[in-house]
Amino acid sequence: STTQDLKRTSAALEATQADLSAAKARLQDALTESMRAQFAYSADIAELKAELAKSAEGLERSSAALEASKADLGKQQQAAKEEQVAAARELMRLEELSKDA
Repeated sequence: STTQDLKRTSAALEATQADLSAAKARLQDALTESMRAQFAYSADIAELKAELAKSAEGLERSSAALEASKADLGKQQQAAKEEQVAAARELMRLEELSKDA
């Protein structure tokens, strides 16, 4: 009968509405989880960028210190060469004096 058909249709519509509500809730949960994951991902990216910046700064400092050490070593080598030349000259002078004596 028509009343029975209406009741079945109404029950089917209610079941469909319940399914839709459940699907909407699942979608909302998925969206919430996606937003949480995106936030965590963004935070991880920011942390990695900060670590990378720190590493770059450390590398720059190390590079500058290395260059300063190389420059200092160059100065020390030059001073040592100058001392060797002076010592060789003094030795030659003393040898000349001993020949003359």
